[in-house]
Amino acid sequence: MTHASYMQRTSVSRGIRILLAAAIVLTADSCGKSLSEKAEQLRNDGLAKLEADDYENAIVDFNKALELDPDSNDAYIGRGLAHKYNGDFSAAIGDCTKALALDPLDVRGYVNRGTALYQSQDYSRAMADINRAIELDAELGIAYFHRGVVKRHQGNHGSAIDDFSKAIELEPRHVNSYVERGMAKYSNGDPVGAMADFNGAIRLEPSNAEAYVNRGLIFRVNGQSDETIADYAKAIELDPTYAMAYQNR
Repeated sequence: MTHASYMQRTSVSRGIRILLAAAIVLTADSCGKSLSEKAEQLRNDGLAKLEADDYENAIVDFNKALELDPDSNDAYIGRGLAHKYNGDFSAAIGDCTKALALDPLDVRGYVNRGTALYQSQDYSRAMADINRAIELDAELGIAYFHRGVVKRHQGNHGSAIDDFSKAIELEPRHVNSYVERGMAKYSNGDPVGAMADFNGAIRLEPSNAEAYVNRGLIFRVNGQSDETIADYAKAIELDPTYAMAYQNR
């Protein structure tokens, strides 16, 4: 019932914001600009490229930042996220682990490593990392969202619904939480509740192809052929690469 995991599809700008500001210890170089200032600029450049989905060049910037400041957990966090969105989950896990060695209380490291572990199908370790993130910050909506995704994958739909609901309570405009909760409700035998969530997602983000496809499935089950075709057509208009929309239309 889903096109691809939101852990992979959701853009960086709608996911975890990586805050790369760090304390600067000034060390003057021959150019008059401190090494730490250069490292900070490179981290910020990497962040900008990360936001622009330019993952390979973001990694280049974070590599250069780490050459100047090898103890920067911010740079490891940023590079790890770039690796994750570039599909190199092993490298992402490694970078998050290095970041956590430098700062064991950095919640970003646990969330990012947990999502990379999920993509690597290491669900038990993914759950452990996301649980740790929630222990460190019980108000972090994105962590509940990701934990819900893991639970839904494991078939624990009722508990997943609880996590998506908590994510929505903390971040009411996080569209993907509505879509994922709708899928969990559908799998849990609540098509009416699922339809309400897909409608809510579309109200918040009319360009969300995933919501149209999943709503179209409910229309199809209900025998509403015109609505089904309309939703799948809309999904294809929004995302012409969406194979499931073509298959179900």
